[in-house]
Amino acid sequence: MIRQQLRDWIVAQGRVARGDLEDDTPLLEDRLITSLQVVELILFLEALRGRPIDATRLVPGCFRDIDTIARNFLEL
Repeated sequence: MIRQQLRDWIVAQGRVARGDLEDDTPLLEDRLITSLQVVELILFLEALRGRPIDATRLVPGCFRDIDTIARNFLEL
């Protein structure tokens, strides 16, 4: 499942335990990923989707949490 792969990627960044990560946990606000890791996240999402992300969809708040990321980038 794609959401699980996204959760695994976030946990692998080393700032949150698997049990503490919910789909609505704020990722940047809670510093679970840094702004520099957002670029890596975009590349990871593109690999999951199998196609590039349209740069016009990269707006403030689009990486708020797993639910928001899934809604904006993974629901094909």
